[in-house]
Formats: sequence, structure tokens, C-alpha cells
Amino acid sequence: MFLACQLYKLLIDPLLKSLRKKVASLIPNESSVVEIGSGTGAQSLLLAKTGRKVVGVDINEVMVDCASKSATKLNLKNIKYHTADGSNLTFIKDKEFDFTTITLALHELDDELRKQILLEMKRISNKMIIVDYSTPLPKNIVGWGCILIERLAGGSHYAGFKNYIKRGGILSITKELGFKIETQHNTINSSITILTVIN
Repeated sequence: MFLACQLYKLLIDPLLKSLRKKVASLIPNESSVVEIGSGTGAQSLLLAKTGRKVVGVDINEVMVDCASKSATKLNLKNIKYHTADGSNLTFIKDKEFDFTTITLALHELDDELRKQILLEMKRISNKMIIVDYSTPLPKNIVGWGCILIERLAGGSHYAGFKNYIKRGGILSITKELGFKIETQHNTINSSITILTVIN
């Protein structure tokens, strides 16, 4: 199972390097941050390297172990990882953190779980950075590549993606929940949208 983490680090993380830097640029260095769906730790480690207090949360225990080992190797003392469901973070108090982030995870979930995660993010932080596919995806090689990747993922992941696109993506979903969007950025050939939401 640890192989999955190494493959993700090798194949996916390099593709998202510029996106991770953009997200980091939106969060002041002195901030406290919770990353939902922290995966290999690429985003949370980048945030911690510049002094932010960071908590990474992922439901996948293998990914949490992988990210934790990376933090130890880098001797980062200001970051902790937890195996937990992002929709139920009872170990975090209301508004305990300055920011929460989630990157390219909402699109693969069903409506109810998406909603629960977003509401939990709102509960525990003052601002949210939400990153996911733009809707509609652009009709270019990047947009077609995103669709292909999601098709190959198949199963409930692809079903979640189709529902996400049909629902109008993160702009529509956050507006339905009454979230106030502070900033919106489009990146990676307009295939990805980054929202800063004020809670």
C-alpha cells in the first residue's frame, strides 16, 4: 500500500507543484492551517516549511503515515497528521484555525459528504481555500486530460465527478451553502478554480 503513496509522489505531485505554490501564496506565513485530504503531504509540508502551524487530515492511514514520515525527515515540528474523516473533526474546536484547505478532493464525493466536509471546514476555521475542477472544464488538452483521468478512476469516484460537473462545481456548491467568496482564481489552463471563502 505504501507503494501508492510513492507513485503519487512520483506521478501526480510534480504536476500540481505550481498549484500548491499558488495556494500557499494565499495563506500568510503566521497562519494556522488544517488541510483536509492531505494525501502525500505535498501541500501541508510546503505550508509548514515557511512557519505556519499545520494539521493534515486524511482518511487514508497509509497516506497519513507517508506524510508523517516526510515531515520527520524534514525535521518539521510545526505539523501534525491525523487519520480522520474530514466531515467529522470533533478533535478541533470551533474557529480554532485561521484557514482550512482542500484540493482536488470534493469532485469525487457524493453530494452529502461534500456538504458535510465544507460545513466542517467552515466550523473550524475563519477562511477556507477550496480548490477543484473548473466547471465547465475547458475544451483544451488539459480539460480533456482531466476528464480522461476521472474516467479511468471509474466507480464511485467517476460517479462523484459526473455529479460535481452536473451540479456546477465548487462555485455553485459553495453558493448553495451560502458561503461568501472573497477571491476566485483560475489556473492550469483554466481547468482548476481556487476559491477563498470568508466564514
